[in-house]
Amino acid sequence: MSGPLPRVCVLKREEGQSFGFELILEQGRPGHVIRRVQISGVAERSGLRDGDRLLEVNEKFVDDLEHMEVVRMIQMSGPQLCFLLLSSDEYEQAVAQEWNLKELCRAQRGENWNPPRLCHIVRNPASGLGFSINHVEACLFSQDALRNGLVTTEILMWFYIGEIIGKGGIVGYDV
Repeated sequence: MSGPLPRVCVLKREEGQSFGFELILEQGRPGHVIRRVQISGVAERSGLRDGDRLLEVNEKFVDDLEHMEVVRMIQMSGPQLCFLLLSSDEYEQAVAQEWNLKELCRAQRGENWNPPRLCHIVRNPASGLGFSINHVEACLFSQDALRNGLVTTEILMWFYIGEIIGKGGIVGYDV
């Protein structure tokens, strides 16, 4: 099946912190819409954009669910969410061309799909972050990195230092 390819966004917040977006229904338009994405907030750093349409929450298809049910799922999710999204244009194109949105979600994942994991690695004063990247094809790990969720057979795809530098850690997505 071809068509628009939904993208995965993993959001992780600290206790007392919001995810930094609003989920709304727009009158006369289908879908659950991401709006008011806070600049430099959890949602923006995770890749959410204003106008995105939410298809899945934690691997559950939500496009056909009542809005308040989706809001409750997000509120009850705890500190981490995994979203599957389409941009506004992609969503409207898929609806206009009568694409099966559930099938688009399944096709995005493929057969052996696993959701990305978010690892928060706290800096050890003696050993640093617990890993070093020596080459695009090689990465050395220590117990600190492994203890915080990194797996030696996985590839680190992204990391964010930003506000966390002063707190002594990094946040990274690995696949």
